[in-house]
Formats: sequence, structure tokens, C-alpha cells
Amino acid sequence: MEHSAQKKSRAKSCTACRQVKLKCDARETYPSPCSRCKNGKYECKMDASFKRVATRRRVEELTNQLNSVQRALAFEQLADVPNTETFQPPAHTMSASSTTPSDQAHTTHSLYNVPQPTTSTEAPVMDTPWFDRNILTSQPNPAFWTLDRVIIDHQTVMDLFQQFNDFYFPHLPIFEPVTSLEELYTSAPTLFWGIVYSASLHHPEHWNVHDQLRDAYQSLLEKTTSRPIQVFAELQALILICHWPLEIVSQSEDPSWGHCGLVVNTALHMGLDKFQDEVLFGHRRAKFTLRLVRPRNRMMTWMKCFQISCQLSAWLGLPPPISSSSSLHKLTLLYDDSTIPLEVIAMTEIQRQYARITTIFEESNNEPSLTLVQMFIYDLDDVKRRFSSAWTIPCEINFLGVKLYILAIPLVSIDQQRLASLQGSDTATFMHTILQGGHSAALRLTNLMAEIGGPQNLPREPRCAPYETGGCPILAHPKTHFRLVYYACVVLLKYLDCNHSASPGDKEAARNAVSSTYQLFNNLRTSPQHVRAAASLEVLARTIVPNKERMATNVKSRMGASLMYNAIWTAANIRGYHLDPKYSVDASPVAHRNSLTPSSSTNAADLSRTTTHEVRPSAAPIAEPMLPAINHGMNDNFPWGVWDNGLFDALGFSWEDQPYAEIAGNMDFF
Repeated sequence: MEHSAQKKSRAKSCTACRQVKLKCDARETYPSPCSRCKNGKYECKMDASFKRVATRRRVEELTNQLNSVQRALAFEQLADVPNTETFQPPAHTMSASSTTPSDQAHTTHSLYNVPQPTTSTEAPVMDTPWFDRNILTSQPNPAFWTLDRVIIDHQTVMDLFQQFNDFYFPHLPIFEPVTSLEELYTSAPTLFWGIVYSASLHHPEHWNVHDQLRDAYQSLLEKTTSRPIQVFAELQALILICHWPLEIVSQSEDPSWGHCGLVVNTALHMGLDKFQDEVLFGHRRAKFTLRLVRPRNRMMTWMKCFQISCQLSAWLGLPPPISSSSSLHKLTLLYDDSTIPLEVIAMTEIQRQYARITTIFEESNNEPSLTLVQMFIYDLDDVKRRFSSAWTIPCEINFLGVKLYILAIPLVSIDQQRLASLQGSDTATFMHTILQGGHSAALRLTNLMAEIGGPQNLPREPRCAPYETGGCPILAHPKTHFRLVYYACVVLLKYLDCNHSASPGDKEAARNAVSSTYQLFNNLRTSPQHVRAAASLEVLARTIVPNKERMATNVKSRMGASLMYNAIWTAANIRGYHLDPKYSVDASPVAHRNSLTPSSSTNAADLSRTTTHEVRPSAAPIAEPMLPAINHGMNDNFPWGVWDNGLFDALGFSWEDQPYAEIAGNMDFF
């Protein structure tokens, strides 16, 4: 009996082994510790009264405590609306001037009196400028440069390279310094002409070069993309085209996603994501080795490939091409290189967080919880805190854009009816918190873009030049900046459409923000894409009526971008496009038809009578505004919540009377 009782005793194992339910050899090794405690350097002791601690319950308790702390921090972040005036506009460089928090709290920085930027000592600048016409080699250069049958004189090319250096290069600082135009023209013609083509679009004097080169450059680009890309500079030329895409007539003709895929896959095949260049015998000639490229430019090129792929995937509502845990981790290993500007690292980290967060959302079958969204917002805000010394205007634009896309995911299927049914519940509190967070981020983004858009009294045909000379430098910003501010307006329109409990002040602020963005786009008359964007914003603004739900939810599978697709559906329904087989198919969802306004008897078929025009490629700049200009503040004449052509005829806003009606009738933008 004693032997049996002794055998059943639990004191035959030490406390450390009993805690994890593992076999213990303490009796065999006595008086030394058991083998497990000896190897793991645990305390080996016997205690007959020992009871295991339920570690699973303890982990849950710690997790709940951590979530509580993060929830409190996230609420503060969502409720906080930083002063956008603390962000300084770019002159020709995008470095932010360093100010202390106290200075930022009491100082308003004007766009037209920009302090001299300071350079962070943590990110060394380039030893030589990217382009300096005074130090070019291989003189003399030819008097003319030729692409197909297009001939451009040498002085014009020099001016365009200088234009790219001043306004475009700060947004894409991945290129090797130009020491010889002849060498670049011979070794990488796609990059050479890509720079000329992009810089000429809004040049004050040589804007006509863009029209002359359009067909010839597109032919060169098609030839480049139809064969394997082995030259590093040709890959950079494609990145340039992704940053400043070719002008298109409609979204259905936009090749940006295809170009993005080509860029990412080419970069991966070249091995840009790896630290050392490996020799792939038979796949790449020795003269194209990446060892001839400076590591700094190579790493920054890979970062830009990643950034562009994330930005475009967010706009289209597609999963980021580079989103695996190992790929995202390898990106962080590049951050230790002191030669890479901190701004580029910060931009990469913003998009890395977006790729990580959207991947988690995609792999989860449940709707996002408040705690999860707040944790992600906190992670994003932490990026801004970590890189505060190098935070710039492009960083802030991309930061707010990513925040909007994340906050919009829970809002895709929300509407007035659902909000009313959830009244008083935790879910309702969650939705209102997300709505207010999206409202704050969208306001900050639209205000920032309106501020750097320059003065209201721009010339009739603004060109890319310094503010002091009457120019509009925002024309050189990447296309993604305009996509993001357009998306911010869509979020604000969603806010106005479904949030009845919003305060009058919040509603007015949202309307003012959309109005200022409308004016920004409408002022850029030399860009048909921006004029079309202004037209589509007007259509949507005419749709939003107080206490009426107009933005139906037809698309739910495109993450945060679903809001944009639903906005397009709303405008299409109101203008009768959903009845046109050219734009709709039998499988396409058709939203219910609402009465347009209480005072309007005009039906959708009548409203679509001016929308049958096809958009023609415009070779000449647009000389007239689509609609009368408005102030940055609220304008009573802006067509909010009214759709009545008779009323608009009286106000002079009718579609038929507008110049470039064929552009006004097109719902495509960007």
C-alpha cells in the first residue's frame, strides 16, 4: 500500500516539469537538478502542494490588458486632429524644416514664404546634383536629338532635364546623376525620352514637345515592354511611367496596373530584393550586372517598386503584390543603410504597414473589430513618430491616404438604415468612431492639398513653375497624390450621405473640403484628367441631399476602394449610365432608383441626354474652366444636393452650356 501510494504521489517530479507536464528524472539525478532544469537553467525543487498555473488564462488576461491600453491610445489618435498648418509646402525639395513642438503650436507657415529647408544629418545627401548642365561631359553634344521622326533641339532637351531636376526628381530620387546626355541617350533611350516626355507636359515654354513626342514615345515604350528587360535604367524608366502615367481617355484604357506588375516582376527577377547580385548564367548578360549600380540607387529603386505597387493596389482595391511576411521583413533590413534618405525609408514603412494590415484583413473571415482597427491606426501613427525628424509633405499625404483606406474598410457596407438599427450598441459606437476618424483624416488631406495647390488666382493655363513666377508646382506631384485627395472626397461624401448624427460644423467642414478640392482640380485646366475629376466631384455633390441616402453599396470586395467604386455607380445611376449596355452588363448590380430631389421631376433618362459624347484626346491645353471658380470656403452656388437641369440653367451651371461638354459628360477620372 505504501508503495502504491508513493507511486501515485505527484511529488515525483519537480515543479518546473510539472508546470509544463513533461517527464522529470529528478529521482535519478538526485541530488543534482533534473536534466531539463539543468539544461534550461531552471530552479529544480520538489513541492507536494504545488499546483499548476493556467498559463492560457494568464495570456488572455495580459492580452486584454494590452488591448485596453491600445484602445485608449487609439481613441486619442482618432480624436486628435493635428494642425495641418505645421506642414510646410515643398519649394523644389521635399525636406521639412525642423521645428520644435512649441514652435509648431504657435507658428503658421505660409506657402509663399517658405523657410530654407534643413538637411537631416542621419540621411546624407548626394555628393553631386542629379543634373547640372555646367558639369556635363562629352561636349559638344549634338545640335538635335531624334526619336523616330521627332526632332528636338539640344537647348530644349537641356531645359527639360533642368525642369525634371527642379520639380520631378525630388519625388523620385532613384536615378544615377547625369554626367553625359549622350551616354544616357545611347545606353537607356527609354529613360532619356521618359524624362523629356514627363517634364514637357506642364513646362512653361516647351509644353508642345509633349504632344510631339506622344506617339513616338508610346511606340518606344511598347517596344521596351515587349521584350525581357535587363537594363537597370530601363526598369527605372518604367517606374517613372508608373509615377507619372501616360494620359488616358478613360479608365478602361489605363495600363497602370499592367505596368506595375511588369515593374515588380522585373525587379524581382533582377534580384533587387536581395542584398547581393547573383549570376544567372544564360538569363542576363554580364554587362547588365547590378554590380555596376550604386547600392544606394539599387535599394531605393526596390523601395519605390514596392511603394508604387502598394499605392496602386490600394486605389484599385487589390491585394498588394508584395505582402508576404518574409518580403516585408526583408524590406526593414534596408533601413539600416545610412546613405538612404529617411524620407524614402518613411514612405516605404508607411506602405509596408498598409501591406501588412490589408493582408491581415484579407485573411480574416470576420468583420474588423474596433480594437483591431485602432491597433492598426496606432501602428501607423507610430511610423510618423519614429520618422518625425524627416517627415515631409509626401510622407504626410501618403500617411493620411493609407489611414483613410484602412478606416474605410469597415464603412463599405454601412448605411443610414444600419446605423439606425445599431443605435446605442457597441457596434454603433465603433462605426461612429470610424466615421469621425475618416472625417478627420480626409479633412487634413484635402486641406493640405488645397494649401500646396497655390493661390486661387492662377493663370488661365497654369504651368509647372515656381509660385513666385505665377506657376503651379503641384502639377509635378505624382498621380497618386491626386488619387488620394480624390478618395478623401469620396470618404467625406460617404460621411455626409450616411451620418445623420454628424454635427452641423462637421458637415460644413466636409462640404468645404470637397469644394476646395473641386476648385483645385478645376484650376488645373491644362490637365484634362483633373478637369474630368472636377466634373465627377460635381456630379457626386449634386447627389448628396440631407437626410437622403443616395450612395448605394454595390461593390464590397475591393476593400477600402469599394467606396470609390460605389461612388462611380451612384453617379452612373443618377445619369442613366446603368441603362446603357455600353457601360453595364446583365450581371452588373443596379441600385434602386431614388427620387433625385424633392423639388425635381427630372428623371435619369433625361439627365443622361448630355452624356453620350465620346471623349476625344485633347492635344491642346484646355483654355476654359468647366464651371465657375469657387473660393476655398463654402460657396452657396456650389451644387450641393440639387439635381435639376432647369435650376442649373438659371444659375448658368447646365452641362450643355459648359465648354468641353464631351469631357464633362465622361465619368472617368485619373
